Amino acid sequence: METTNQSNLPPGWAELDEFIFHPDQYHAENVPKGIHRDSIAKFIEARMNAKTPRGPFVQAEKVVDYYDLQEACPHLRGIPSKKEKTPEEIMRSAVIVRTIALVCLPPDISFAADYAKHLAALSSTLPEFQDLIGLNDALEGKFDGAQLKSRMEARLADLNQKRQADYQAQLEYANLEDTMNIKLNRSQKANELKAKILAIPNRSQRISEEIKAYLGIQYGYLEFTQVWAARRLRRETWAEQPAQQTQRTENPPLRQGIAKAFLETSASLAPSPQIPKENLDSLRVRCLRAVDFFGGELSARDRNFIEAKAGKQTDLLSK
Repeated sequence: METTNQSNLPPGWAELDEFIFHPDQYHAENVPKGIHRDSIAKFIEARMNAKTPRGPFVQAEKVVDYYDLQEACPHLRGIPSKKEKTPEEIMRSAVIVRTIALVCLPPDISFAADYAKHLAALSSTLPEFQDLIGLNDALEGKFDGAQLKSRMEARLADLNQKRQADYQAQLEYANLEDTMNIKLNRSQKANELKAKILAIPNRSQRISEEIKAYLGIQYGYLEFTQVWAARRLRRETWAEQPAQQTQRTENPPLRQGIAKAFLETSASLAPSPQIPKENLDSLRVRCLRAVDFFGGELSARDRNFIEAKAGKQTDLLSK
């Protein structure tokens, strides 16, 4: 790939180019902060297309998700063409469609759910199945995981015929079996848990449960629920109830409400069977950073606490 001339780039493009196309393995989760959404959307439109490999789309997904970048949805939706022939092409489309499922409007999500069926029908390798489990997670029950499980079972049956005489087939069989029985199952259970939280009609109670899921308190399946909870808490600032939270809207009073909830949670943290004493400082840092993220006021003492205790901790809801 050609090196981009950094001298005349629009604001934020140099950081986006580095993060998306040349990620440092030690900072691949540190999404560039403080860039205007319009600039990010224009970068994605200009730099990402049908010839872009899967890797940059994985990085772009993190940016689109963090910024709830619905401005990028029309461009992303126009890239998959249902002409996938290789595992790399299938996985690439899975990442693009997953990104759409995470941030876009209901018609786009319906498109993603339909496309997931197409990709599941093509899948036959462990890496493909792993990306499709991620897509199943993003769709939160809008895609029938039974179809994906059926494809995995078919591949297991094929490998079972070969594994006695083929060591590589034996390894793939074992890894695929674990992926189906553990990762896919956990994804399905996590989707059930998400649905229960979303169904809580009382806004304050629902937000309290979402904060617990974000902090990893009293909830399992953290590889799926923590990122989801961060996304849900951002959406709670768009409107009062989940059914209304489909389009990003700036609502300062609702943002302040989330900030207040995190501040109250920070003050209430105490050692318990669910919260080991050694985890308290990390959880308080996460809460206080979320207060700041949602526009709440932090005292000098709180900021000093973050500076003293955060270390290299990375938090999804942070500026």
